[in-house]
Amino acid sequence: MIIEKAIKRIRNEEIRAMTQFFYEKYKNKIEELPASISGKYHLGENHRVHIERVLFFVNHLIKEFNIKGNDKDILISASILHDMSKYEFISKEPSL
Repeated sequence: MIIEKAIKRIRNEEIRAMTQFFYEKYKNKIEELPASISGKYHLGENHRVHIERVLFFVNHLIKEFNIKGNDKDILISASILHDMSKYEFISKEPSL
């Protein structure tokens, strides 16, 4: 629910649409996959928890530095999307 609310806070339609598109594409993997591929970091967290923690800190930065407009939207979007490329990496079968 936190991620969905954050997406709704993005005012720029293009940034919001892109963020929503990739969130919907990978929503199931966000719940399934651990936050760390190697297992060395974020022990016990799935990726949703990791994204929510990043959003928590980014929201504090936005308030502290009075970030507005597209800069704010980009930070929120980046918080949600920053690790999604690993889903493609993880989903590929290893080649022999």
